[in-house]
Amino acid sequence: HLISAKFEKLAMRKTNLPPWAIGELVDEYSATTSKEFAHYFFSNSRKEAEQGASMLAQSLTLKTEDISSAKINREKKIILSEIKEDASFRKIQFFIDQVRPLNANHKNPIIGSKKTISQFSKDQCAAHYRNLYSASNLIVVINGSLSKKQLKKISSAFEKLPQFKSSIQTENRPISHERVVLHIDDQSPEIELSINLYPSARTYQDALQWYFLTWILNLYIEYHLRDKKGLVYTIDAYRKIIDHHV
Repeated sequence: HLISAKFEKLAMRKTNLPPWAIGELVDEYSATTSKEFAHYFFSNSRKEAEQGASMLAQSLTLKTEDISSAKINREKKIILSEIKEDASFRKIQFFIDQVRPLNANHKNPIIGSKKTISQFSKDQCAAHYRNLYSASNLIVVINGSLSKKQLKKISSAFEKLPQFKSSIQTENRPISHERVVLHIDDQSPEIELSINLYPSARTYQDALQWYFLTWILNLYIEYHLRDKKGLVYTIDAYRKIIDHHV
């Protein structure tokens, strides 16, 4: 079994926060159950994997047919081969453990959760969250054909996410509204993980999901710039926040 016991235990917990794995991004957006998550990513049975994907698709407001059996197998193979218990992963686990108790009944999503998060977010994390609601959109595309120096420059800009208002684009790609799409391409068929981000993102959970995503994307870029050579990674992150209505 390629999954570390530590990560498996984390992933199997019932939580409204997404378990993310650094190296390849694993998404359990919205309050999917531990059973659905386990079926989708960790089952050895194709039938169970398809069943889990179907349930997961419904919870993600995705069309079931968008998740093919081939895509399930590709995602599982790459995700399982890349999960590592490094410092970044331990930080993610700590983050999930600390925030989870506040998720259910938090009454002041902007002020309260920002204060809570900043207690253990001593670097860019607090800055990311502070600027969440001033964002109109964020587009980040990391194109693996760029030089390492160029990638590092983009990564550095992405690190300073208070500049939400500026867009970093190295290629043109159609992006749909209220979606976050992650493209990970290592010269094998492209993997696309999509999250539906509801426009009325005025709840604690929705706000935290987006804050968390930007932080993990940043860690992801740093991780691959440091540890990987010769691989092509394309990451799109797009977020459009509508303040008043859907």
